[in-house]
Amino acid sequence: AVLPRASGGLVALPRVVVKAVRRIARRSWRWLKQPHGILPSSDLRRIVTFCSVIARIWTSILSPVLLAVPIQVEQEKGPRIWQTWAPLVIIISTISDAVLSIEIVFCACTAFEVHNSQGAFTHLERRILKCATRYAASSALLDVLSALP
Repeated sequence: AVLPRASGGLVALPRVVVKAVRRIARRSWRWLKQPHGILPSSDLRRIVTFCSVIARIWTSILSPVLLAVPIQVEQEKGPRIWQTWAPLVIIISTISDAVLSIEIVFCACTAFEVHNSQGAFTHLERRILKCATRYAASSALLDVLSALP
């Protein structure tokens, strides 16, 4: 493999590095095709969903307030009532954004039920690649937009 050099020339990577990267890529691809999806009824999935609901409630209540009233932590002219708890609000909002980001990963790895044309349950799809593809086609964009700070 050849990579472009900053000065305009090309740099050849050692064969050992190329082989190692290919081996890691093959293992990762093999792992993604295996049935490792998180069951929707697992306790870990329920905890993440609960924390995500709390984070969404926090974000939906606090976002309009933060847009309406500027929090001026550093300035002396800011309202005194905001200066006492503004750092706490910023920390909790950051934690909320992290929880929403973690939930995106969990949603992409959660198994889903497959139904036949009559609507009867056939099996539980647990391959991560299939789960992530279905999640990306359904609500991934909405979740990514909601997780942005």
